[in-house]
Parts: sequence; structure tokens; C-alpha cells
Amino acid sequence: MHDGLAGRGHLREHEEVEIILDAIAARRQKMGRTLTILDFGCGNATGVGQFVIPGAGRYVGVDMHDASLAYARQNYGAPNAEFVSSVPTAVTFDVIIYSDLLEHVHDPLGIIRGHLPQLAQDGIMIGSVPNGYGPCEIEKYLDYYLGIYKILRAVKTVRALSRRQAAERAAADPLQPRVRPRHLVHHAKPPPHGRGCRA
Repeated sequence: MHDGLAGRGHLREHEEVEIILDAIAARRQKMGRTLTILDFGCGNATGVGQFVIPGAGRYVGVDMHDASLAYARQNYGAPNAEFVSSVPTAVTFDVIIYSDLLEHVHDPLGIIRGHLPQLAQDGIMIGSVPNGYGPCEIEKYLDYYLGIYKILRAVKTVRALSRRQAAERAAADPLQPRVRPRHLVHHAKPPPHGRGCRA
């Protein structure tokens, strides 16, 4: 097992990183030198990049999300690593990684073909596509069928309206006592177990 992977919570992601690191280690051993690696769609580098950077001669993480790139630079920046929004054109890569990315692009084959001219003669491409059972897929399923984010946005809106109305009432009549809902009142002594709760 590779150092740093023991704490990863999700088995599929753990296995994916192991496969990628093993492929890179085998390629490095075969070539007898450090490798130049492109991690296309690196995100914030928490998924794969952080584990690839220490063994890379040069690591280039590419993503279109500026906040993710900023996070990656701040948390995983290293002398051999760069995080950019487009693939540098004058670089030949020994390894190109597509980790859980190709399912998000309109033309995955076009992306791969576009990178082929920058792949070294004996270079490799490593890709993974989720199987539909990871945390991200479950979250999307719940949102699609249950509208979980719509519900959360509605709750947030109701809370904000409630706070605004309370502030308006307090401003209109500063002498009016503030009343808190019963379930928000702090009791000096909690009610005995099984009492004080109504369904």
C-alpha cells in the first residue's frame, strides 16, 4: 500500500489511486527516470494529484475551475508541480491521467485525440470512469429524484426571511419582548429522558 492512502475513506477511490500509482511506478521503473505527468481535470488535487506529485519529475494539473486550482496550489504546491487552466503546448508527457473526468465532457474521444500529440512515444494514458455507486453519484441521484438541494435552498430562504421579519419587528417596536420558539429555548436542566418531546 502506498504511503498516505490508509486514511482514505472510500474504497473505490482508494483502489483507483492505487492503480494509477502502480501504473506510474511501473512506467518510471521501465524508463529509469522521473516522469512528466499531466493530470487533466485535476480538480483541487485531493483525489489523485496529491499522491502523484511526490513521485513525479514534473506534474502538471489542469482544471477549468479557478477556485480548485487555487486550493491545489495552496495545499499541494511543490517545486515539481504546477496547476494551470490549460495544457502547456511545448511539453511532452510520459503519463496522462483522466481520473473521473471523461464522463463530464461532451467529446471524450476528442479530448484524448487532442492530447495524443503531446504523449511521449512510449507514454501511457490512464483513465477511470465512475461505476455509478460512489458518493458523488449517490448525491446526484438523491438530488435528481428527491430534490435535496431545492429543499435545502428553500429551508435557507425561509430561515433568512424569518430572521429579516424578526429584525423588522424589533426595529419597528424596540420595546416588544423577543420571543423564541419553545424548541430553541435553553433549559437549565434538560427534561428527563422520554419527556418533553412530542411527535
